[in-house]
Amino acid sequence: MVGNDSSIWDTPNPMPQIEVKYTYSFPIETVFSAFTEITKFEAFFFRSEGGILISSELTPETGGQFTITEKRGDMTIPHNGTFLEFDANEKIAFVFGVGEGSDQSNYVELFFGTRPSGTEVTVKTEIEPAEMVDRSKLGWTQILAGLEKMLSADAGAGVMLPTKDSQGNTLTNEDSVKVIKDLNVKGSSMVVKRGTLVKRIRLISGNNEEVDCKVDGVALRLETQWLQKV
Repeated sequence: MVGNDSSIWDTPNPMPQIEVKYTYSFPIETVFSAFTEITKFEAFFFRSEGGILISSELTPETGGQFTITEKRGDMTIPHNGTFLEFDANEKIAFVFGVGEGSDQSNYVELFFGTRPSGTEVTVKTEIEPAEMVDRSKLGWTQILAGLEKMLSADAGAGVMLPTKDSQGNTLTNEDSVKVIKDLNVKGSSMVVKRGTLVKRIRLISGNNEEVDCKVDGVALRLETQWLQKV
């Protein structure tokens, strides 16, 4: 699958625009997962060398929000954003602001595409004033390089194991699965019945035996041995 490159940049815009590309030697699902799992996201997104992470929040969906707050020297700097588009393995668009109470006026698009060498991520954004173009390019290049460093560290630690269902089929984020056995939910009287269709599962970093999901609006973690990919 090749990422969809359509965007607002297809029309003339008086503001300076930049584009930064980076290619990773990882499958597109692995690269995209870095934007859906908080422990990965907080390790590279809007992080600086020597900065200390104070707090982070992430709701990886259209309309969801994120916050990365980092201590840099004597300053505490929050980056707050809202996702306008969140299409699995294809595109993320968001607005963000820097600083407490700042307007989320910076618009950014990320495109994900499969290439022969792995996965290409393209960042497109607009910059004002114009003299910030070079600084912005450098900043996004460092963020994308930080993503590669994080993915490589995870792979070296052996946490990128494939997650498979009861039939040996590889599962990915956003897959739908069917429950093959009645499952009792610990700590409640809820039972997830055999045959229940569960949509939009989420993989868990470092855990290939369970997935996160929602059933009837309830957030659950289900063992993959009782699931079958649909």
